[in-house]
Amino acid sequence: MKILMISNLYPPFMLGGYELNCSNITRALRVRGHDVMVATSPSRVPGPPDPDYVTRCLTMAAHVPVYDYSGSYWHKTDISIFENVSALQHLLVSFVPDVVFLWNTHGIGTLHLIDFLNVHEVPWAFFLGDRVYEQMINAAPAHARAVFRGTDPQWFASGGMMSVSQHLVDEMETLGHFTFPVPPSIVHGVAQVGEIIEDRPAREGRPLRFMFAARVSEHKGIHLACEAVALLLAQGVDDFVLDVYGEGEVAYYVNYAHVLGVSGHVKFLGAVPQAELHRQFQLHDMFVFPTWTREPFAFVPFEAAAYGCVPILTEDCGCAEKIVDGVHGLKIPRTAEALADAMRRAVASEIELPRMEAAAKAMVRQDLTLQGHLNKLMAGLQSQLKPWSVERVADPRALPLAFYKHHLSLALLAGVTD
Repeated sequence: MKILMISNLYPPFMLGGYELNCSNITRALRVRGHDVMVATSPSRVPGPPDPDYVTRCLTMAAHVPVYDYSGSYWHKTDISIFENVSALQHLLVSFVPDVVFLWNTHGIGTLHLIDFLNVHEVPWAFFLGDRVYEQMINAAPAHARAVFRGTDPQWFASGGMMSVSQHLVDEMETLGHFTFPVPPSIVHGVAQVGEIIEDRPAREGRPLRFMFAARVSEHKGIHLACEAVALLLAQGVDDFVLDVYGEGEVAYYVNYAHVLGVSGHVKFLGAVPQAELHRQFQLHDMFVFPTWTREPFAFVPFEAAAYGCVPILTEDCGCAEKIVDGVHGLKIPRTAEALADAMRRAVASEIELPRMEAAAKAMVRQDLTLQGHLNKLMAGLQSQLKPWSVERVADPRALPLAFYKHHLSLALLAGVTD
């Protein structure tokens, strides 16, 4: 199968798991023998030369959500960038893919890209690792996005929709005030794990070892982890340590831990290579992840679980869909008090950690494998396949029509009606 992947960012320039997953899946598809090309934006960080299947031909206006469409700059983020439509047309004609596979497309004018695919009946699918769909159709004024039929759910959702969690689907429908015409298939993700090479130290005679590995920021819950440690120490529970791995607002939270008086139990160890992080999963007992409720589906708690590092995580985030409370991990309300109680029960041996370790390992290594993930993605792509005409896309009138739509939407956004 020939697959054209479209992503706003691509390694080495990336924000997180969405782009990294796109890269991992691209390589895995090529290993399976599929002909894959990636269209993305220029990298802003140094790195090795791109492989020949990556073309950095797209303009990216922004890579954070913007809901203030007060000018033409904001128009570019999710509605239309004509240069990107032109690049898409060139790739469709030169590469002739069987299907176009959209990933994180915020900031590259995606409404127009999807409209162009629909007008020319090119099959496409969308992997939703965040609420990109809702941001595109909910942010811009209806009269501006209507040029691309962005107000018509059937038109805009005609592609094969795959979501990383049902939690994310529910969030998009609630915030966007729409219902997907065809419910997206749920493809939970993949945990990149290796062989278990370290034996977790025996529990007897040592503190219980908790770890946090994510961006050191409020939305990932590092403040709650520090506060939970303070609560435990105030209760006289001190037979534990919490090791923190990751980049972000490290200096702020080092000081926050000092102010709370927990520096002796919370150690900030910075970012480490993935191989070292996986080694630490095997040396720690539990993975603390009090992330924000709207976490679509972070991979790191499952990578930890694959090594028997049992997760404690927010009960209503996307990741919680794959965790059975008390079996694969502990699901808690997102409060410092709830986290402290879960940690206290673990320190007091009130939960059966060995049993949960075994269950967590088995669940991830059986259900969240790369091959299983690929099979689900391929099923979604194959369901979209249909004949399409490259001659129709190459028609000399195709780009002038797209040019007219782009400027019409700009005019409507500016209030021009004549």
